[in-house]
Amino acid sequence: MIKPVISIVIPFYNEEKFLKRAINSVVNQTYSSIQIILVDDGSTDKSTLYAKEFCENHPNSKLIIIPNSGPGNARNIGIQNVSGTYISFLDADDYFHNNAIEIFYKNIISNNADLSIGQYVMLDKNENILKKSNWNNNKTFDNETAISLVASEKLIPTSWAKLFKSKIAKKCSFPNLSWKEDDVFFLAYLLNSKTVSVLNKTLLTVNCRPDSLTRQIISEKMINAISKSYNKQIEILKPLKNKFINQSLIGSEINTSLNLLILLKIDWKNIENQKKIWIYFCDNILVLAKKTKKYNLNFKKRILLHFLVSITILGWRYSFCMISIFKRHQINQLEKVKS
Repeated sequence: MIKPVISIVIPFYNEEKFLKRAINSVVNQTYSSIQIILVDDGSTDKSTLYAKEFCENHPNSKLIIIPNSGPGNARNIGIQNVSGTYISFLDADDYFHNNAIEIFYKNIISNNADLSIGQYVMLDKNENILKKSNWNNNKTFDNETAISLVASEKLIPTSWAKLFKSKIAKKCSFPNLSWKEDDVFFLAYLLNSKTVSVLNKTLLTVNCRPDSLTRQIISEKMINAISKSYNKQIEILKPLKNKFINQSLIGSEINTSLNLLILLKIDWKNIENQKKIWIYFCDNILVLAKKTKKYNLNFKKRILLHFLVSITILGWRYSFCMISIFKRHQINQLEKVKS
């Protein structure tokens, strides 16, 4: 029996240090029917040269070079150029475990699913384990259950550690945002799916680097992108008319705002225009507070929102003091990542 082609999309920007490892993790898969799509997002280092040499020697691969426009657009270009029945995304600084694609494929077939989700391990720059995702057991459920799990932050809406059906992925797209663009694509994909299958098996290693895009210093651009992402997510899910899911998404945005406050605390000494960033952050909190008025938030989320609104009045010194007291462990973890 001929196995269907699975396309692996690897977007990259100046990844000469890690790109070879990522590509080799695909080449060394036990599943052999693989197409590799490399999308060069305007690199200026030697990663472009390596990608060209690789594609010249591997007929099942393709290199697409585009002007720098961000990872979301690079993935969209990759989706447009795949010929496989299935798609998996791999960031250039991460790598698959040797049998990952075969396990993804067997899972999606045996459960007649539209999406297969695996687990991952996250390492710091010294290859110490920072985080290991897990799921209690293998589980298959319908798309609305999956969306509820994403909205309530129990299922992580990343594009990696997953196997998608190409015909569904081509109906969706990543927005042109620098942060949380995966969330929008993932929810749109779920909305167009019927069945999702989650594996309790680690299939991917994520390299958590202090210089990566998602760990850059907080900025107006970051705050704005995150706000736009949540607005797009709520817009995408309107057809469901599910108040619980929308309330959960608002709760997730409140949690993300708290995380932004923690990042502000960590980055404060490194930000040139601290007061300008602080004012922008506070304005965004007030917009969020207005948006929540039509939702019945639970007690914990109401208290958290009240705290966030209070900081817009009491100022950054009070806020950082409170955060230092109640979120010391989380601050320590993030400081390790950024160091």
